[in-house]
Amino acid sequence: MQPTDLKKEISDWIKHIREIKGDLSQDELGKKTGIHKQQISRYERGLSHPREKQIKKIAEYGGIPLKLFIAEQHILYEAKTDRDKKILALMREILDSGDEKDVDFLLDHLEAHIKLIRASKKKDENKGGI
Repeated sequence: MQPTDLKKEISDWIKHIREIKGDLSQDELGKKTGIHKQQISRYERGLSHPREKQIKKIAEYGGIPLKLFIAEQHILYEAKTDRDKKILALMREILDSGDEKDVDFLLDHLEAHIKLIRASKKKDENKGGI
């Protein structure tokens, strides 16, 4: 995915947060997060990419787990195949459901699976060194 696509994804997230928080204006979101309304506007128009600090403020205000917000953005940037995009679309559906139990379930299982992958790789590396 190109950097402009990443900016679009972040733009969509910010707009979504403003909607779920009661159709806040950019100015109102800016006041709630301490980010100037013109900067919010730049993010939403894809003219600027927020730093992690700003993403954190917006995600926290929106009630979105920061780990998921940031992880999804980095994954989306690297998604190149239709299969990757399908996985991300399914994850997005769970995230957009607003059901914290489903989001926690997804996060727990992804973390557990990553631990298994890392353990398997480490085991394979150890075998190669013998």
